[in-house]
Amino acid sequence: MVQISINNEVEQLKKQIDQLEKKLLFVQQNCQHIIVESSHSSVRRCIKCFYYQEAEAAPKVF
Repeated sequence: MVQISINNEVEQLKKQIDQLEKKLLFVQQNCQHIIVESSHSSVRRCIKCFYYQEAEAAPKVF
């Protein structure tokens, strides 16, 4: 009985995750990104929707 209850909860959570992923994708596709770049990371992120991309190589300083 407990196993059935846990399985039902897992299925509900999987559905919720799927719905949230679709919502996030919609938000990211319709966001006017405000991209910030961290000094300690090679990733740029949008502060509004958490969209991210790999940062371009840093310019070389001579």
